[in-house]
Amino acid sequence: YEVHEEKVNLSLEFLVTKDLPGVSKRLTLLRHGRIEEVAAAFGPIPPLIGRFDRVDCEPTYFMIGGFVFAPLSFPMLQQDHDIPEHLMERAYASWQQVDEQVIVLQRGLKHRINEGYDLDSIRPLLTVQGAKVSNMTELVRSVGAAMSSGAEYLAFGFEGSSGQGSQEVLPVKGLADADAEILDMHQIPACVSPNLLELYRSCMPSSSRGVLSTLMKVVRCGRSPSLAGA
Repeated sequence: YEVHEEKVNLSLEFLVTKDLPGVSKRLTLLRHGRIEEVAAAFGPIPPLIGRFDRVDCEPTYFMIGGFVFAPLSFPMLQQDHDIPEHLMERAYASWQQVDEQVIVLQRGLKHRINEGYDLDSIRPLLTVQGAKVSNMTELVRSVGAAMSSGAEYLAFGFEGSSGQGSQEVLPVKGLADADAEILDMHQIPACVSPNLLELYRSCMPSSSRGVLSTLMKVVRCGRSPSLAGA
């Protein structure tokens, strides 16, 4: 590569990033002992978590039985200083795969239905009913499917700080009543943020959707739980 009429060796990273995303580049490759030329357009790899409020992330939550789940984001990291260090490291050093999100239990709201559980620690959610959930959409669908199937319990699998996972269960019977009481107690308009509202209504059984119907006019105001950051 020539710089001021002198040939210099530049890193591949520089050659890839010096142009705008989407610009086609000619590459010379050594493949199976043969030299080939190909054209390729490069673009940025999306970060694992959202970085800017209202740009690539927005306040999002899902509450079930007092457990409040939210996708990890940089606005959340900036606001909450109790996020575990290993989650901080993962947020800064990892890239997103497809539509992957880091879902965390962002503490919880006390109620007799979740009595005895740790509601003060932020923990990554891994599974629902033993099946992996990769994002908030999958979480809402998995919970709705489990409740509609007649399951007796909802089982949530969490990642432990020492590498040891844990599982916590909520009884399905009484969940709708518990959610209604929690919403009323904390003046929360709905069990989900506005961006998950339609999904929630389509996935949850009718008994749980009733919790939402009495609060629809409040939901239109766009309110969300104060503890559920972006």
